[in-house]
Amino acid sequence: AFEARDGELFANGQPFLLRGINWFGSESELSVPYGLRERSIGDLLDVVTDSGFNALRLLFNWRSVQANRETPVPSFRPSLNPELLDDSAAIIAGIPYLAMLRVLVRKAAERGLLVLLTNHRLTPTAWPGNGLWYSSEIPERQVLRNWEVISSAFCNEWNVFA
Repeated sequence: AFEARDGELFANGQPFLLRGINWFGSESELSVPYGLRERSIGDLLDVVTDSGFNALRLLFNWRSVQANRETPVPSFRPSLNPELLDDSAAIIAGIPYLAMLRVLVRKAAERGLLVLLTNHRLTPTAWPGNGLWYSSEIPERQVLRNWEVISSAFCNEWNVFA
């Protein structure tokens, strides 16, 4: 359990320093974090932990959460990241967007990494966007529904802390 007191963060009663990095890409048209064409998820997460980090900020966009379409295979190398392939598909296809995020969260958990899931964009192409958390295309009520989807999908993952 996390607790803040006297300007410090504690985890299970012990002083805790959060050291995290951003892993961009899954919020964009690429639909997966950068680097998965060249390296496996595990290799890249090993670099994170070997570099002394204990947290990962994974970015997503609301449109992809809403649609939950398959992860585009050209965005990653299947031979390095077979866990991103849909084994039930008749053709080579990627797993749905939320399942891809779950794979990343669980691979991070295997390495003791905490994960902060953050809505970085409204749509894959909305950059820089309007600066708000909603738009005429994705109204506030849809944003709230999407947070419910994210909460339901990841509430049982011990390492998702925000």
